[in-house]
Amino acid sequence: MPSFLLCSPPVHGHVAPVIELGRGLVERGDAVTVLTGRRYEDAVLRSGLAFAPLPAEVDFDDSDLDAWLPGRGEAKGLAAVRQDMIGMFARVLPGQWRAVEALLASQRFDGIIGDATFTGLAPYASRPAAERLPVVGVSPVPVVLTSVDTGPFGLALSPARSVIGRLRNRALNAIVLRGPLGPIGVAVDEALAEVGEPPATMPFSDYPYRSYDRLFQLSIAGLEYPRRELPDTVRFVGPLRRRKGVRADGLPAWWGDLDSGRPVVHVSQGTMDNHDLGRLVVPTLRALADEDVLVVAATGGRPVDEVVRAVGGRLPSNARVEEYLPYDELLPRCDAFVTNGGFGGVQRALAAGVPLVVAGSTEDKPEIAARVQWAGCGIDLRTGTPTPGRVRAAVRRVLGEESLRRRTAVLRDRMDALPDPVDIVRDALIELAAAGSAGDANGPSRLPNERPSVSLRTLPIADVQQIEQAEADYFLRFLAGASAPDREALGIRTARYGGATAAAMAGDPTGYWSKSIGLGFDVPLDRAVLTDVLAFFRASGRQSALVAVAPQVLPDDWDAVCAELGLTASPSWAKFACPVDEFVPGETDLDVRELTAHDTAAWARIIREAFGMTDPDLTPMLRGVFDDPEARVFGAWDGDELVGAGAVHVVGEVASINTGGTLPSHRNRGVQAAILTARHAAAVEAGCRLLAAETGLSTSNPSYRNLVRSGFTHHYDRTNWLWNA
Repeated sequence: MPSFLLCSPPVHGHVAPVIELGRGLVERGDAVTVLTGRRYEDAVLRSGLAFAPLPAEVDFDDSDLDAWLPGRGEAKGLAAVRQDMIGMFARVLPGQWRAVEALLASQRFDGIIGDATFTGLAPYASRPAAERLPVVGVSPVPVVLTSVDTGPFGLALSPARSVIGRLRNRALNAIVLRGPLGPIGVAVDEALAEVGEPPATMPFSDYPYRSYDRLFQLSIAGLEYPRRELPDTVRFVGPLRRRKGVRADGLPAWWGDLDSGRPVVHVSQGTMDNHDLGRLVVPTLRALADEDVLVVAATGGRPVDEVVRAVGGRLPSNARVEEYLPYDELLPRCDAFVTNGGFGGVQRALAAGVPLVVAGSTEDKPEIAARVQWAGCGIDLRTGTPTPGRVRAAVRRVLGEESLRRRTAVLRDRMDALPDPVDIVRDALIELAAAGSAGDANGPSRLPNERPSVSLRTLPIADVQQIEQAEADYFLRFLAGASAPDREALGIRTARYGGATAAAMAGDPTGYWSKSIGLGFDVPLDRAVLTDVLAFFRASGRQSALVAVAPQVLPDDWDAVCAELGLTASPSWAKFACPVDEFVPGETDLDVRELTAHDTAAWARIIREAFGMTDPDLTPMLRGVFDDPEARVFGAWDGDELVGAGAVHVVGEVASINTGGTLPSHRNRGVQAAILTARHAAAVEAGCRLLAAETGLSTSNPSYRNLVRSGFTHHYDRTNWLWNA
C-alpha cells in the first residue's frame, strides 16, 4: 500500500483541500498521514486519515488570528499582506520542518504532498531529487509567481503585457519586493538560518513554483493571468471534487422554496472573514429585500440571530439564512453568488456555472476579485464593505447580462473536461517514483505495479515533426476518404497548409472532427496562417474548432496571438511514441483479425459506444478507410461479435495508432493490447521506424496503461486550443 505524507498550515482554506485530497487517496487504496494543526484533528480522523500534530510553537487557531498576530485587524493593504506572510508562513518554517523531519525518521512514506504555503518543506525540497522522496505541491490560492506580465501580488492590478505595461510591472515588482514586502525576505532568511540552510535565492512568493517537483493549481488557467515565467512543472487541474452529498433529510425545511421560479441569489462571507456579517451578508439582504429574487445566506458558523438583529429584528420575506448550507446541492440551483472572494467558494461557484459578485478586502480576496472580473465571470466591487445600492446594481447586472453567464459556462465546461485532480496528483507521485528520480533510505524508489519506463522524455524535434505531420496526413485521408456524396452529407471540408491539415465537419456536435494539426513546422505558426485557418473554419460552417499545437513549436508571442484571435487552452492530449523494436506484444483469448469494408457497421458501433460519437452517423466516413492502401484496421471477435477494433495509418517512417475502442462488455480482457500487437506487425511489415499514439493525460485511464504496457513512452502533452466564432 503506497503511503503519503500530506502537510498543511492550520488555515481552513489550505487544510480543507489537503484533507479532501487525502480522502481521495484513501479511496484509491493509499495510506495517508496529514500533518497540520490540532484544531483540524477531528476532521482528519473523520476522513479516514492518520493525524500528526504540528508542534505547539507553530500551531495557531485560524479562527482567532488576532491572538497569533496581535494588531492584525489594524493593518491594511501591503502591510496586512506582509504581516500575514511573516506570521503565518515565514517564521513557522523551522518548527514545521522539525515536524516533517521527525515523521520521515519514524515512518515510511512513498511521497510527500505539501500545500503551496507549507514552507517547512523548503529544506527538504531543496535537496537533489535523487536524495529524497518525490515532493509535489497543491495550491488553493491564486498564482503569486513574480512576473514581468503582472504587477506585485497584493495590489490587485490587472495584467499589462505591452512594452509600457511590462516596464510598469518590473518597476513595481522591484519597489514592492525591496520596500513594503522586503521584511518577508529577511524573515525567511532568518528562519532558514535557524535550520542550517543558506539564504533564499528567490522571492518568497516564487518558492512553491520553483521548488516542488510538480505544483498543481487547484483552479483553471482561464481564471489566472498568463505569465511567461510559469515553469512547465506547474499544472492547472481544477478544484477538488466533493465526494459526499447531503441526504435529503438534512436539508432545511424551506428548501422547496428554491423551486419557486424566482432567481436564486446566494450570499456568504465564508468561514474566516465572517466575524462582522454587516460587511456583506447584511447589505446584500437589504439590497435585495424588494427584488423579485430568493436570497439564500450562509453565515459560515455564526449564529443566525446575529443576522436577524442586524437587519432590524426580522428577516426580509425573500431571505433564507442558515449557518451552513450544502453547496453541492445549492449552487447548481443558484443564478448569482455574492461573496467576499474566498478562493474555494469562487471555484465551487464556477464549477456550478454561477456568475459572481465579489466584495473582498482581506487576505488574497482583492486579487481573487480582480481575477473574476478579468476572466469575465463576475463583477469586482473593489471594496469589502459595499453599500446596498452597489450590491443591488451588481446583482441586477449579473442576472441580466448574457455575456457573464456565457463566460461562466465556458469556465464550468473546462473544469468538467479535466480529469479528477486526485488522479493527476497521485499519478505525478507515481511517475516521479517510477522514473527513479526520487527515493532514499526513507522509502522505495518506485511504487508497486508501475512500469519504470514511464517518463516525460523529450523527443528530437525531427521525430516530433514526423509524428505531428503523420497525424495531420492520416486525419486528412480519414475525412477525405469518404465518397463525395457522403462528404457533402456530413459537411466535410479539408485544407492543407504545407504538412499541416485543417478539417471541418459542419454537423459534428462533438467537435472532434473539426481541427487543425501540424502547424508550426514547415508552415510558421503565426497570425497570418492562423487567420487563414480560422477563416477556413468559418467558411465551413463551424462555430468552434480546435487548433492542436505541439508545445515544441509555440512561438514566444503565443499568448498575445491567442488573445488577439480568441484562442483559449482546452484539454491536452498525452502524445506517445514507441520504436518498433521496443514494442511489447500483448495477448487475448479472443480472435484478432483484419477487418474489411463489410465490417464497417460493426466498427462504427464500437466508435459510438467507446467515444460517445452517436451523431452524426460516421459509417460512411469509416467505410472510406478500407480504400486507403496505407491504412489497415484490426478487430477482436467474440464468436460472431466484433467487440474491439483499432486502425493504423502508415505515413513514411511513422505508423499512427488511432480509432481504437472496446465495447464495455469486453474490457479488461486484453483486447486493445492484442489489437496493438496486430497493428505493430503491420507497421513492421510497412518498414516503419516509430509507432505513435495519443490518449488522455491521466495515467490511471485504461488507454494510457495499455500504451505503457506495450512499450510506449509518454513524451509530451499537446494542447488543443479552442476557437469560438
